[in-house]
Amino acid sequence: MAFPEDPIETFHQGQQVTLFVDFADKAGDPADPDVVLLRLIEGDTAETAVDVLQASLTNPSVGRWEYDLTIPKDGDKALKPWTYRFEGTSAPGGVTAADERRFEVAPSPFYPPTS
Repeated sequence: MAFPEDPIETFHQGQQVTLFVDFADKAGDPADPDVVLLRLIEGDTAETAVDVLQASLTNPSVGRWEYDLTIPKDGDKALKPWTYRFEGTSAPGGVTAADERRFEVAPSPFYPPTS
């Protein structure tokens, strides 16, 4: 996957990160889809995709959906690039949208890779 125009944020092993999306309707006003799904890919392959169910997400305001992720301290696992995608779907005429972002994890001498 290539995201040449997107900035890549960098976080630290063991850090809690709030992943978020802001959904809007066709007029650009904040709006909530009927169903929201978060997909996480740890590394560069979809084989490691994990789906986070809507019940695990928070909806602090109209259109805003969040998920708190604690990045593992396991050096081998954490240091791969991460990609996440929020998908929102609704009945016809409602909000149907998606947003993808990515981030990297900085290496730490406190949690070195094991391999």
